[in-house]
Amino acid sequence: MIYIGTDDNFDDLMRGEPYVIVDLYGEYCGSCVALEPVLNEASNDYAMLRFIKVNCSHNPKIAQRFSVRGVPTMLFFRQGKQVCETGGWMERKKLNEYIATLLYDAPVPKRIDD
Repeated sequence: MIYIGTDDNFDDLMRGEPYVIVDLYGEYCGSCVALEPVLNEASNDYAMLRFIKVNCSHNPKIAQRFSVRGVPTMLFFRQGKQVCETGGWMERKKLNEYIATLLYDAPVPKRIDD
């Protein structure tokens, strides 16, 4: 399941969740639209993760809080602390590598937008 994060409910959605992936996206971003089915599939496969989508245009406080430079940006949190971040579209295999970093403390994969 994917939750919709807003400036008002973001901290409540994060609170108490051991593993969270935040997708910061833009409404008119082609890469963001292409990433959506990848995230939907992953959210079905990883029930222990909480997925939160945040529209940066509608929720500028969150975008500013995490210094979002472009969309899509994904933030990975373990026990409330950010573990890593990615930028741009990614295939499911690469997302699985980041999820392994989050869940199992695996080495952080090379960022695909570097």
